[in-house]
Amino acid sequence: MTATSVWEAERVVTYTDIHIDTRVAGAGATLGEHVFVRTLGGAVGSVGQSVEGEAVFTVGRPSLVFLTPARVLGPSGGAPAFAPGVYAVTGRAQGQFPVVQDAHGQLAVRRSSGIGASMIPRGAPEQELAQDALHGRTVEEAKQRVSDAWVRFHDP
Repeated sequence: MTATSVWEAERVVTYTDIHIDTRVAGAGATLGEHVFVRTLGGAVGSVGQSVEGEAVFTVGRPSLVFLTPARVLGPSGGAPAFAPGVYAVTGRAQGQFPVVQDAHGQLAVRRSSGIGASMIPRGAPEQELAQDALHGRTVEEAKQRVSDAWVRFHDP
């Protein structure tokens, strides 16, 4: 995994090259592929910018992430457009679940430490938030829950 930070429209943006070990649901990146994940913040030269609530990737620390195609600035600062092979983490840190070893030695997912409290808007349909549904589950349980939810919400 490598990361490169650049200036875009007066802010620092980091592009992290990540390896896809497993695709759980949806279209897009495939198993074994390297993709770039665009996050806000980083350091360019002597200037650093930190963005609260943003996903953070660390070499050697796997994550379960929800990705969506990212919009990037066009040439010479032109209108934003989707760039092939560039993704953003859905919901910023809310869409990133660090993978850790649990007390039983199994790989499990945890909610990101980069998020605060999440609230379901008044009038929104009753549903379980991903951070509550996945936190503390083994990776295999989390993958199954995500896959089941994807089918329920996206397949006709």
